[in-house]
Amino acid sequence: MSYDLDIEFESPVEKMDFWNFLQSRKHYFMDGDDFGYQNDTTGVYFTIFTDCDGNDEEDKNNENKTEITSVLCNLNYCRPSFFAVEMAREITALLARFPARINDPQMDGMGSGPYTPAGLLKGWNAGNIAAIRILSRHDPFRYVLPRATLMRCWEWNDTLDGRQQRLGDAKAIPKMSSFALEEKILTAAIWVDGMPIMLPRVDYVLMARRQDDGETQIACLSWADLVPVLLQAGHAQHDGFDVSHALAADTTSALFASGQPFDPERMCLLNADTVLDEESVSAARA
Repeated sequence: MSYDLDIEFESPVEKMDFWNFLQSRKHYFMDGDDFGYQNDTTGVYFTIFTDCDGNDEEDKNNENKTEITSVLCNLNYCRPSFFAVEMAREITALLARFPARINDPQMDGMGSGPYTPAGLLKGWNAGNIAAIRILSRHDPFRYVLPRATLMRCWEWNDTLDGRQQRLGDAKAIPKMSSFALEEKILTAAIWVDGMPIMLPRVDYVLMARRQDDGETQIACLSWADLVPVLLQAGHAQHDGFDVSHALAADTTSALFASGQPFDPERMCLLNADTVLDEESVSAARA
C-alpha cells in the first residue's frame, strides 16, 4: 500500500538533465529507467518511476530512451510521518526545477493541483492512517513513539552530514536511533571508545569499547546515569553534551561498570521505517 503522485512535465525533460538534477540533491540512484531515493542517515526512501519517450520510432521500442514525459513518485504507507516530510521537500525542489502538472488521486489528496507540501502531507497522512488500520488487524504495530520525538530525531539526523562536514573529523556526531529495550521503545545514540563527540539528548547511550582481542563490548547507559559522570569530568551540557576531549580511561571504565551489557535477546536498534507515529496508530485504532 502506497501513496502515488503523478507528475506530468509541461515539456519533455532530457533524462540526463533530470538525473543531473537529482544527483545535485544527493541520496538518489538510478535503477534502469527509474530512480530511487535512499537517505542512509535519516532512513527515508521512496521511488520515482519514469515514463520515457525516444527521439524516433526505433527509440520508442524501449531502446535509447532519452526524454521523460512524466514520473510517478511512490512512497510506502505504514511509515513514520517524517518520510512524507522529506519526500515533500524533494518534490517541491523537483517542481521548482521542472514545470509540471500534478495528479494526486488519493481520497484526501490534491487532485489535479495546485501542488503544495502541506497538500502532499495531508493526503499521505490520511492514507497512512487508513493503511495502518487495515494492516494492524493482522499484525499490530508494536513500535511507536510520539510524533514530536520522531521529528526531533529526524531533524537531528537530517542536518547531521552538514554539521559533521563543518566540524571535521575532530569530533563525532552520532545518529539518533530508535531503541527497543524489552517492551519499551526509546531513543539512542552510539558512542565509540569514549572519543570526542556531540551527543544529542537521548534515553540511552550505547557505549562501544574495542577490546584487545578485537571484540567490541557494548554497555547501555541511561541518560540519567551518564549526566553526573560527564558533568564531573567537566564536559559542557546543552540539550545533550559536548564532549570536547576523549574520556580518561578510569572514567570510561566507570561508565561501563554502571551500564547494562548489551543483550540482543532484550535490546535492539530499530530501522527508521519500523517505528510509527503514536498519533497515527491511535487514530487508526479509533
